[in-house]
Amino acid sequence: MRSNSSNNTANAQRRQLPLFDFTFVDLDQGSGNKRAERVEAWSFAEYYVMDDNDLQVLQMQGTRMSFESTEYGTGGDNPMDPMAMSEQQMRRAVTITYANTACFNVMLGVTGHQNQYGRKILFAGIYNTSATQQ
Repeated sequence: MRSNSSNNTANAQRRQLPLFDFTFVDLDQGSGNKRAERVEAWSFAEYYVMDDNDLQVLQMQGTRMSFESTEYGTGGDNPMDPMAMSEQQMRRAVTITYANTACFNVMLGVTGHQNQYGRKILFAGIYNTSATQQ
């Protein structure tokens, strides 16, 4: 993901944002607790999960962190609005805060055997544009 200061991609200049949040929601897994969804992120300022969450949070090498689902979920429990989630939906979310950056990388994955059913990884971002306006 990256923030540009122009609509013209060829002439775009990367614009460093002072602070923004990116939230991954609905981190769950298929029936039989197989095919767990995972987000790996690094070089961020901080992250937020509920104290009583449904995620396995692991410190990996360096600044890299892994957030992996531990509970079964269906499309019926997906949030419709990231600003109005149920407690169960919040337990399956991680918010990552980035500071003073124009771009970031994450790795999204699903563990287990490949099958004909896909998994959805949903995300939302928020940024206060008034913080950079002169």
